[in-house]
Amino acid sequence: MPALFFSVLVILAALGGDHRVWINIGLAVVIIPLGVWLCYRRSRGIHPKGLVVIHGGLAVACFLILAYYASDPR
Repeated sequence: MPALFFSVLVILAALGGDHRVWINIGLAVVIIPLGVWLCYRRSRGIHPKGLVVIHGGLAVACFLILAYYASDPR
């Protein structure tokens, strides 16, 4: 749930004129459906390790890019 909140904040920043965060919005468009699919698969008793790695890796990359932009005084 916090990821959705922060995604909204990133979208608001992009709409406010910070065009550097569009990559994060693109990653969120991929990460969120992967998370939904992962929850669906796990509810069926399937434990897709590859999907967990992809979802987690993209999420870490997204937050690292966002942290870089937040620390860059522009």
